[in-house]
Amino acid sequence: MKNLRRILCVLVVATLWSLRAQDEESSADDYSPIPDFSDEILYTPKFEVTIGFRGVSGAKSSFGGRAIIGRGVDTGPATGANLNRRYQDGHVQADTRTIVDANGNTVLLQSVSPDGLTNNWDYDDESQITSDGYVAMHTYEASINPATVQKDQPSSLGVELLVTRDMGKLFGTRARWSVIGGFSVNDISGKMDTEETASVVTNTDYFSLNGQSAPAAGTASTGALLDSNPFRADPTTGTGLVNNHWKLKGAYMAFRVGPSLTIPITERLSASFSVGGVLTYAGSNYTVVQTFLPQTGDAIVDAVSDGASNIMPGFYADANINFNINERSGLYMGALYQNSGSYRQTISHGGDNPDTEYTTKVDLGSLQGVRAGMSFKF
Repeated sequence: MKNLRRILCVLVVATLWSLRAQDEESSADDYSPIPDFSDEILYTPKFEVTIGFRGVSGAKSSFGGRAIIGRGVDTGPATGANLNRRYQDGHVQADTRTIVDANGNTVLLQSVSPDGLTNNWDYDDESQITSDGYVAMHTYEASINPATVQKDQPSSLGVELLVTRDMGKLFGTRARWSVIGGFSVNDISGKMDTEETASVVTNTDYFSLNGQSAPAAGTASTGALLDSNPFRADPTTGTGLVNNHWKLKGAYMAFRVGPSLTIPITERLSASFSVGGVLTYAGSNYTVVQTFLPQTGDAIVDAVSDGASNIMPGFYADANINFNINERSGLYMGALYQNSGSYRQTISHGGDNPDTEYTTKVDLGSLQGVRAGMSFKF
């Protein structure tokens, strides 16, 4: 889309340069004898190029979906010593103590004389130490199914390039009709933050300190040996809050064609009206970031993003006031309405978390705004 805008700028510069060259040629001709055109037919411009901007109301969008945040943490089987277990507020891993065997080789204690204890563990919060001498390690799963929320996107300023072919007078009147074809480009932009109540399932494994004092939270074990075979409690269910950040970014290009009617008002002023069909190509990137802060451990963040594109038919209508600067150039300003339909975009994690899916609906059905720019005839 950015390259397209650059091309439009180059077209504008080239057109202005051409007009300047024509003016210089006209100035030079002022010193030449005035030719006699009495036997020639003067050429009336049939084509007109308009280059300008259009500001339209933003698309309407909605955000929603369902998700389970926190899956994917490997706590291992319910029982078993010297396994690598990960939790959202700590780790319990295989013992790394070593001994020297009869041959003088240093070997892991767990492979020679395992005692079920480990020196390789850590935890995040003092509240995980129970009164009866255990360390509680947790995993959390926050499940949400938020209601769909609506968001009107901000107004969008874009560019347009149109070519008009004059077809002559309409039924012998002063009004003229023509055929218009061209395209315009506008942005799609929207974001929203919401907070949802989630159902939170907490899974807890308890590891015995065997009467020892626990090291400070947030530091690796320094000599305190933990029983690496846990007691797994039944899951508990509660509630919590999940912060949702929804973001939509993209652009759409509208190709339009239709008839136009121009009615003279004065020698320089005229009014024009046009209706016709429009074919819209829209592309957008949808991003969702959800954050859950559990009772212990760091914030759990789930983020997913993906893009999509769609082609949609529709229609347009506009009304304009035109001012002729001279026979070859002019200015225009008017109002427009465009209906390009809507499309739905869905993103998910896929196979590893099929219960997570987010949707958005982008509605380009009632776009209203203004347009203005310059016109050049040839």
